[in-house]
Amino acid sequence: MKVYRARLKSECGLLYNRGFEQEAEAQKRDGESDDAREGRCWRMRAHANEDGFAVIQGIFFKNSIHEAARYRSDKVPGSRGKLFTKIFEASVTVYDPIVTAVKVENLKGITMYVPSDGKHGSGKRVWKTFPVLEKWEGSIDIIVMDPRITREVLFNTLATAGAFIGVGGRRPANRGDFGRFNVLELEEVQQPEPLAA
Repeated sequence: MKVYRARLKSECGLLYNRGFEQEAEAQKRDGESDDAREGRCWRMRAHANEDGFAVIQGIFFKNSIHEAARYRSDKVPGSRGKLFTKIFEASVTVYDPIVTAVKVENLKGITMYVPSDGKHGSGKRVWKTFPVLEKWEGSIDIIVMDPRITREVLFNTLATAGAFIGVGGRRPANRGDFGRFNVLELEEVQQPEPLAA
């Protein structure tokens, strides 16, 4: 197992689209209109830590890296055409989030006319406001279990994730313009001893 630390920087804003409708605080109040509830609750779509700072979940990056591996379809050297896709899915993960310096209460919102059920192309549309993290920078630790994924292979896949897949809502992989990022640095930070049998 190896651990690589990637320092990342946003290329554009990140849009949050967390489901919050079942939370007690988001329930409609007596006499409250749908628009009033949306105005009161839209920031709840953002991910935050206990101190109220906006975070970018580790799973966002893990999924982006896995999708980038599928997108690239790189072949494993010396394997008669086997692709890295399943190797990434089985052996690469990111656990910890990036904690930003931005409080959720300070996030700006963008209001869009979107499908009411969240499915592209469905009939009924409604106005919803989504929190946007305009700029961010931070580091993630990427855990790699398979030695065939070298630093170069990981770097190329992570760079593709930042340019063509993205993180968050309305990202490039989902026909959007949000969530792109650049890879500033990627270095190995830990190589633990193999587990005893």
